Amino acid sequence: MTQEEAIVNLEKLIALFYTASEQSKMVDYSKIIETLEFAAAALRPISREQVEKVWRGEWRLNEEESKKHVEPIYVCTRCENFEAWGNTEKTNFCGYCGAPMTDEAVEIVVEKINNMEEMTNEH
Repeated sequence: MTQEEAIVNLEKLIALFYTASEQSKMVDYSKIIETLEFAAAALRPISREQVEKVWRGEWRLNEEESKKHVEPIYVCTRCENFEAWGNTEKTNFCGYCGAPMTDEAVEIVVEKINNMEEMTNEH
């Protein structure tokens, strides 16, 4: 069975249990449905939106520190630990927490995660 076939089968089961729960008020199907939805979501590839929501950081100008130096100083919004000096456009990831900081970095993370899932499914 492929990952896609498993997703289709889980979605069919979810629909079946939704129908059963509407017809029979004597059995609580909500936990079964929740479990099936969780399993189906775990099998789907990671989306760009998920990576952005969970991991993406941004460079925030640290105005107080920037006043003390010639170049502007930026801080990672995810960890608040890493400071980047000057032009941060070329810095795809935070040097401290590894958060993706650019659109290109987000794409790299999505691709790596989905490639890892494909490799896992092949075995």
